[in-house]
Amino acid sequence: MPFKEKVKKYIQSNYGKFSISHLAHEYGCSISEVEDYVLEELEPNTILREKEARLTEQEKNPDVKKFLPVNKSIIALLFICLITLAFALNISQMSNNDIWMHLKNGELILKSHHFLYKDTYSFRTIGMPWVNHEWLAGVIFYLVYQIGSVNALIFFKAFLVVILTIFMVGTCRLTRDRWAVFYPIVVFALFNAAVRFLDRPHMFTEMFVPIFIYILFAYKYRHKDYLIWLPLLSLLWVNIHGGFVVGMGIITLFVLFETIRTLLNRYYFFHQNDILSMRRLKKLWIIWLLSGMVLSINPHGISIYTYPFELTQKKIFMTQIYEWQPPFKSETFKASYAFYYFIIWMILLGLSFFFDWKHFDLTNAALCALFLAMSLKMHRNITTFALATAPIMSLNIDQFFDLILNKKGMIKTDLLCKVTVLLIAIGLTAMTFKYGYFYREGSRKPFGLGVASNMPVDAVNYVKQNHIKGNCFNPYTYGTYIIHELYPETRVVMDSRDLPYGESLYLEHQEAMMRVENFEALFHKYHIDYIVLNYQQDDLLEHFKYLKDTGEWVLVYFDDRNVVYVRNTAENKKLIERDGYFLLHPVLTMEKRDIESQKIPQYIQECKRSIQRNPSLIFPRLVLQNIYLARGEFKEAVDMGEEMIRIEPKNARWYILLGETYLRMGNNNQARAFFQKAAEIDPAAEAYIRKKLDQISND
Repeated sequence: MPFKEKVKKYIQSNYGKFSISHLAHEYGCSISEVEDYVLEELEPNTILREKEARLTEQEKNPDVKKFLPVNKSIIALLFICLITLAFALNISQMSNNDIWMHLKNGELILKSHHFLYKDTYSFRTIGMPWVNHEWLAGVIFYLVYQIGSVNALIFFKAFLVVILTIFMVGTCRLTRDRWAVFYPIVVFALFNAAVRFLDRPHMFTEMFVPIFIYILFAYKYRHKDYLIWLPLLSLLWVNIHGGFVVGMGIITLFVLFETIRTLLNRYYFFHQNDILSMRRLKKLWIIWLLSGMVLSINPHGISIYTYPFELTQKKIFMTQIYEWQPPFKSETFKASYAFYYFIIWMILLGLSFFFDWKHFDLTNAALCALFLAMSLKMHRNITTFALATAPIMSLNIDQFFDLILNKKGMIKTDLLCKVTVLLIAIGLTAMTFKYGYFYREGSRKPFGLGVASNMPVDAVNYVKQNHIKGNCFNPYTYGTYIIHELYPETRVVMDSRDLPYGESLYLEHQEAMMRVENFEALFHKYHIDYIVLNYQQDDLLEHFKYLKDTGEWVLVYFDDRNVVYVRNTAENKKLIERDGYFLLHPVLTMEKRDIESQKIPQYIQECKRSIQRNPSLIFPRLVLQNIYLARGEFKEAVDMGEEMIRIEPKNARWYILLGETYLRMGNNNQARAFFQKAAEIDPAAEAYIRKKLDQISND
């Protein structure tokens, strides 16, 4: 009997009871000779034969023949629905502030043909060294932005998510091809990750992770060699985002634990179908070395190897910046639905390994442990945790379905499962298109285009149109947008690039935003030309009182969220005379219980001017309504109330105020109608409204 036939027969009769070295000793051959035959010839042929056997068996099965066209159609619909869902989860208004910095970086690099090595954006850090490690992402974003502005970037983000979804599906199909099993896992992974699908370089890391997993799994499970793409993608990755360390972590763990498994297979026991031979393992080590070497090909050289860890070692940033906080220590994150998705995902992944312990894979377990540790360290990594472990969970869970769906006569059951999954997916996709992605109760990411309201678009447009220049005091989240729109005429006090500022400058700004005495100290330390603040998000009452009391600052613009102050100087005299607000203020005015009668004409004048400048403003109409009510001018008060309802028809507060106005006028029927409408809009206000309705009934 030839050598190969003897080995093959011995394996079949003694599976799991020997090692490669044992076989070599048994037949007087070298270990490499036996290993090459078993792992590179016998196993790949076994994979092909198993596939051919399944196809042959399916062709003989009359149920398969009968339902084959339907099955193919359902699979096609499942894939289309999945891609549509990926789009629906990501076609939302641009709300992340980091993107604006990267757009400006890309613009400057392309126009100057030079990399950026020193900071010029902030007046506090001019000339300081800056590692712009995401320069290529900025260039890509800027080129996309040139095609179709903000909406082009939104579609580009969705495109990246579609790519990572396709690779997740492809990886699941490498190990198994059971749509009814892996499809809901991939869908759940997308919902798990959607909380961090943002317009920023991190999106590339979220795309590269499933691609790396696919390439390595294809090499391991299907003997498909796409390894040369790993160093090429690593070269791109290191110039796009600091997450390149995750890519190297994936390759390193994969090579290390596959080496351990191969050595165990050689000398201790045998596993079939997914063990790498020494020859294939050597190639993997070479690819690992190449991938590590190409990381030095970037504008900052070998210093890039340590840069990602410099930020994570800054305790102030790790504890205060939301996305860097651990999931179990962030109260904000714990209040979100994503936290519960994360808990469920961990449980499912753990159970998949527990129930599939007979097929335990050391490498897959190590990869899951890596991404789990990353996600427990900071909740921004929950996205990559879900995307990387979805195929592994699918492989583990799929083993149990072999006991059911591979049995004779269960083809219809498999088909029914696919139909059920398809209907659920269609429902989720439709809900996402209609309602968006829900972060937490009362907060969601709606389906839509354009820039979200959390950016100071109108306030910055006002600054630009009136040629206001110089050093700007701004909130942390506004810095990048101001830089994108107003640099180089404006330099900011702070933006979301943390390392250029360091912990001391970061804390200086944070303390100035929290305490008025630190705010005053910062203004004495630096020369500030104008101020942009968000009065809805931050508690700035004392800050506004300080600005008013000094007499050095004048409010020249406000909207429903932001204010703009300029210095009270001769240079700004014309602007202040035209746009200055000396009485009306969106925070200070609301603190007043009564308005002095002699100041009412100026209040009215400033309110009307602000409405003329911004017809959608609620605040000046609210002030006018209160003034008219105090003066007994009910018709004018009703007009203001109706205008507020027209602007915000789903705000119950305006219906209540208009109802109270009619109640004071003695028009109980109209008052009752508006109170009832308010109760329909906001059931939480029902107790207060019930008192008003009882008051009407008693009258």
